[in-house]
Amino acid sequence: MILHIYTIIHTLMSLVAIFTGFVVLFGLLAGQRLDGWTKWFLITAVATTVTGFFFPFHSLTPAFKLGIISSIVLVITIIATPNTLPARGAGSMRSAP
Repeated sequence: MILHIYTIIHTLMSLVAIFTGFVVLFGLLAGQRLDGWTKWFLITAVATTVTGFFFPFHSLTPAFKLGIISSIVLVITIIATPNTLPARGAGSMRSAP
């Protein structure tokens, strides 16, 4: 029962990440920076990836490997977008447009 609820929560976070990712994608295609939407995309993507590691597993599955790759890409993305997440501090590594 608890695993079922956990799966539902994980799935809902995934759907929110997908939705916010599409909003950010369409913003990029329109030439707009959507920092608020990008922040929520990164938060939900990280939450989805982290919760995926807590599912029971008995061997190294393709989903687990994809989670590792996703974690690496998300860390690089968060480091590359210092103005999106307020936890990165006041300074910026690049100038704003």
